[in-house]
Amino acid sequence: MTDPMTALVRRAAQHSDEEIVTLTGSAAEAELMTRILAAPEPLLPAARPPARRPARRPRRRVRRLAALGAVAAAAAVGVTALVSTQGGDDAPQAWAAEAIAMADQTPRLLVDAPGWRVESADELDPGDGYMWFTDGTSEVRLSWSVSADPAAAIASRAGAADAVTEAVVAGHQATVFSYGDGEWSAVWQQGDAFAELLTWRSPMDDAAFAELLGAVTRVDAEDWLSALPGDVIRSEDIVATAEQLLGGAALPGGLEIAPSGGVTTRHALAYTVESEARCAWIESWIRATDAGDAAAAEAATTALAGVPDWPVQSEIHGHDDPAAWTGLRSIVDDGVLPGGRDLVVSGDTEVEGWQAEFGCYRPVLLR
Repeated sequence: MTDPMTALVRRAAQHSDEEIVTLTGSAAEAELMTRILAAPEPLLPAARPPARRPARRPRRRVRRLAALGAVAAAAAVGVTALVSTQGGDDAPQAWAAEAIAMADQTPRLLVDAPGWRVESADELDPGDGYMWFTDGTSEVRLSWSVSADPAAAIASRAGAADAVTEAVVAGHQATVFSYGDGEWSAVWQQGDAFAELLTWRSPMDDAAFAELLGAVTRVDAEDWLSALPGDVIRSEDIVATAEQLLGGAALPGGLEIAPSGGVTTRHALAYTVESEARCAWIESWIRATDAGDAAAAEAATTALAGVPDWPVQSEIHGHDDPAAWTGLRSIVDDGVLPGGRDLVVSGDTEVEGWQAEFGCYRPVLLR
C-alpha cells in the first residue's frame, strides 16, 4: 500500500491509554487502536509519515499505518477482477490483464509454510502496499514501497532494536531486528521495492522467526493473485463505492473522489475515504480560520460536526464510541485544533502537529 515507505520508525505513544482511545487518527490507525501493543512500526510513505517517536519504544503504543496508508487486523485485500474460472473447482483461474499488471507492481511474496495464508492486503497506490499473513495463531505483516529510504529505515530500527543480525529472505540479503520481547522485523530490497516483514502480537523465538523468513517466497502473478482473499472492489468501482460510503456527505470545494490506479476492498476503502474526507474538512477549517473567513470557517465547523453521523462510520471499528470524537469536538465546540500548528518530527519528516494528531497525510483518493 503505500507509496513512499520512508524510514519507518518504531515510535512510542505520546498519550496515555485513556487518551489513546479518543484519537480518531487515519483510516488504518482507527482500525488499529484496538491493537495497542509493543511491536515494530510498519513502513510508511514519506508523504504520510508516522507521528513523533523516541529512540526506543515502551511496552504500549499505537501503530500508525498509512496508505501502505493505510493499513490491518481485518484490513482489506488489494486484488482485482477474476475474469473466469474454467472447468471444475480445481481448475486454474484466469485473471484479467489488469490484475496481472497490478500483481507485477508488487514483490509477489507469500509465506509458503504449512497453515499460513493471506488474511488481507491492500494497494491503492501502485508500487506500494501491505499484506497480512496468519496461521490462525500468529500474525505477520509484509509491507513494501518503491520510494522508501532504506538507509534511514534501517538506522531507525537499529536504534530501537536489542540485536541486529543478517539473513537471506527470498534470495535477498536482509537486516533482521530483534526487540528482546519476541517481536521481530526484517527489511530488505526486493527489486525496486523496499520490503519489511514484522511480527504483530505474535512473539517468536529465534528459530521460529528464522523459519518464517525462510518460508518467504516470490511467486508468479497468477499464484500471488490466487492466494489473496475475496471481498474485492475493482479499480473502476472505487469512486462509486467511496461516494456511497460517504452517503452524500459534502466535500470541501474543489475536491472530489478521483479514480485510483489500485484496488482494494470495501473494508479498507471505508477507512481511507472517511479519513481523507474528515482531514480535508479539518484543513478547510484551518485555512478559513487563518484567513479570517468567518463564513467558510462556519461551513467547515458544520461539516465537521456532522462527521460522526456519516454513514461510513458504521463500518469503522470504534467510531460508534463517543470518546472517539474528542479531538473533533475540540474543533467544533471550542475552536481549538488538537496538536496545533507547530512542526513535529514524524518519521523523517516534519509535519504540523494536527496532521500527526489526526493522521492526516497525503491523500490517495481525494483530489
